[in-house]
Amino acid sequence: MKVGVYYLSSAIHDQELILKQREQFLSNLNYEFVEVKENEFNKFPVTLIMVETGGSENLFKQLATTFKGPFYLLTKGENNSLAASLEILRYIHILGLTGEILHGSYSYINNRIAELANIDTLGVIGNPSDWLIASYVDYKNALTKFNVNLIDIDVNKVIEYYNEDQNTYTFDVDYDQKEVSKALKIYNALERIVKENNLKGLTLRCFDLLKPLNSTGCLGLSLLNDNHITATCEGDVPSMLAMHLLNRDLNLLGFQSNPSRISLDDKQIILAHCSIPLKMTEKYCFDTHFESGIGVGIHGELPVGKVTVFKISNDLKYYYVGKGSILENLYEKNLCRTQIKVKYDDDLTYFLNRSLANHHIVAIGDYEEKIVKMMQKYNVERVK
Repeated sequence: MKVGVYYLSSAIHDQELILKQREQFLSNLNYEFVEVKENEFNKFPVTLIMVETGGSENLFKQLATTFKGPFYLLTKGENNSLAASLEILRYIHILGLTGEILHGSYSYINNRIAELANIDTLGVIGNPSDWLIASYVDYKNALTKFNVNLIDIDVNKVIEYYNEDQNTYTFDVDYDQKEVSKALKIYNALERIVKENNLKGLTLRCFDLLKPLNSTGCLGLSLLNDNHITATCEGDVPSMLAMHLLNRDLNLLGFQSNPSRISLDDKQIILAHCSIPLKMTEKYCFDTHFESGIGVGIHGELPVGKVTVFKISNDLKYYYVGKGSILENLYEKNLCRTQIKVKYDDDLTYFLNRSLANHHIVAIGDYEEKIVKMMQKYNVERVK
C-alpha cells in the first residue's frame, strides 16, 4: 500500500546523512512511501509528516496554514526529531487541531499505520512451525496483495497471560473440566492479545504451548473463529491469509485441514485436523490433541453435502480451489480428531503433483465461483 509522506528537516543538518537515515528507517516499514507536497495530503489513505531533525518546528508552522489535519508525526528519534515532534504536537493542540506522534518499534508503527488506513492487522504469534518449510510469506507482499498488515508477536505473551489468569473456567461438554479450564485460559490469553493489538486474525505456533502449559490451543482457535477472528494453528501464515479472505470477503468460516489420505480410483480424500470452528459443526465432542495426547482437541461432525477446498501459495502468486461433497465423518484413532471423507468433483492429482503445500481450507457449501472472482480481484493465478 502507498502511504504519503511529507519531510521536515532543518537545513543546518547534513542532508546527505539525513537522506541515508531516512531510507534506512523507511525500509523497515511495510509500506511504499511517496513524497507529497503541501496540497497533496489527501492523495493517499494516510499521509505522514516525517519530522527528521530538531529545528524544523517553524517549517511546520507554515504547513499548518494550508492543511488542517489530522497530523500524524513520524519520528525515528535521531537528530532531536522526537523533541521537535513534541513541540509540534503541542502547537497543533494550541491551534485546536488533532495530531499524534508515531514513534517506537517498527512493529508498533506498522500496526498504527494499518489502523489509520483501516487495514486489517493479523498477528503471527511465534514463527511458523519448523515443519512448515514451504510456508514463509513476505510481509510487504501480503500488505500489497491483500491489504493486510502482518505483525510478529512473541509466543511467550500467551504463556505470560495464561499464568496471570488464576480463574477456573467450565464449558458445557462431557470432558475433563480441568483440561477444559486450561484450554479456555489459552483462549482468554489469545483474546487479550487480539484486543491489545486490534487484530482481525492470528496464527499461533501452538506446539510451543505443549510443554510449558501442558495444554493445547485447539479450543482457543476454534472459539476465535466462531467470533470471526481468523485463527489458524502451527504459525501457518498462508492458511491464515486464505481463511481471512474467506472470512472478510465472503463471510465464510474455514476449517484448516491436513489432506490425510487420497484415493485416486474413487476420487476420495480424507481431510483432518484437531481444531475447527464449533459453528461449522452439526455436533462435536472433545478429545485429546492427536500428536501430543494432551489438552483439548475437537472432534467435529460436519453436515453431509457440498464443500469447497481453498489454498494460497506462500509467495501469494497462486491459489487452488476445488470442490466435492462430504460422504461421512470419520473418527479414526490415527488421525487428527475432526475427520471428513470427501468425494471430489475435480482431479485429485493436484494434491500429488502440484500441491501448494500441506494445509488446505475447507468451507461448507459450493463457493468455487465466488472464490475465483475474489482471487481475480487480487490478481492471483489459479492452479488446477
